[in-house]
Amino acid sequence: MSSLSTLPKGDSAWLLRKAIERIIDQVSVLETNIGVSTSGNSANTQIIFNDDGTLRGDAGLVFDKTTDKLTIAGNVQAASATITGDLTVKTNVLKVDTTNNFVGINTASPGFPFDVNGNTFVRGDLSIFSSTGGAVVSKALTFGSAANTACASIYGLTVSATAGQLYLATETGGVMTERLQISDTGVFSWLNVGGGAGTAMTLNSTANLVLKGGTAGANGVGLTFPATQVASSDANCLDDYEEGTWTGTLKGSTTDPTVALTATGVYTKIGRVVTVIIRFSGSTVGASGAVSITGLPFASSQETSSSVMSSNALTFTGIPALNINAASSTIEFFQTTSSSPLTTVTHSAGLSRSINVSLTYVV
Repeated sequence: MSSLSTLPKGDSAWLLRKAIERIIDQVSVLETNIGVSTSGNSANTQIIFNDDGTLRGDAGLVFDKTTDKLTIAGNVQAASATITGDLTVKTNVLKVDTTNNFVGINTASPGFPFDVNGNTFVRGDLSIFSSTGGAVVSKALTFGSAANTACASIYGLTVSATAGQLYLATETGGVMTERLQISDTGVFSWLNVGGGAGTAMTLNSTANLVLKGGTAGANGVGLTFPATQVASSDANCLDDYEEGTWTGTLKGSTTDPTVALTATGVYTKIGRVVTVIIRFSGSTVGASGAVSITGLPFASSQETSSSVMSSNALTFTGIPALNINAASSTIEFFQTTSSSPLTTVTHSAGLSRSINVSLTYVV
């Protein structure tokens, strides 16, 4: 057989030779562009994947042309990256949910903008979330157990009548109970019932500590008790304090003064003990019989006695004393004489009379 180089032009063998040379030239060009080494050492300008999806020369990089999924066995290093879809790191170590704009740690289904352990409503080791509509929780930070046996939350309200409030709450068994409320006016309220009701005490904006039932807006720096005492059975508990004025009326057991004689007194109540002070000054004309004063601010719980001072208004021979019977709001005047029973102090009616009374009793 003749060699290809000696074949005459136009001969079929010569044409076959030229075709083979042309193929060899194109392969050389292709090798220059994409490389020929399967070890990945050529200076290639393109990435070539085999039909099985592996990178030519590196089985650690696999491309699935059906799902457009690129799998990298080693580390990835980049100056920056933009990911338009969800990001998942090892199933649930880190999850970025781009549909809801949630980030989850240790959960594949975060329920809040920043959710640790993926628990629902104020549960989990750490949950930062927002809600809308009504008097609902907004922007909460929660610490607790995944089993929701005991949690603590810090949250605020931004879409309700109590907007601007910050709460510290506890949760047990799915029931959240507020414990501390801080308002935007600087008021601190300690709560003992869920939903913000049942305030145990409040430190208001004037630095007044207001106990449950007291006036929340009490002025001044001090301690405010409720208007109606809530008695304690504990002997070491101070459960009430009150100070104010009261109106007393001077009476006679036979006849009262022709012109009613009243006066304004003051009182201080500390727990069960009440101290009253009052002074009558004026005409007692027309008064006769045993002397008494009505109108005490609180009824006595037991019989109580004390002393009295008078200027020309009383008639007595012994030592004058005051007495309040149990369950009574009237002060009675008595006198004590050696080896004699108690007798009443009677009026010495006339003009310019005065009576000063100071008495402490128990309610």
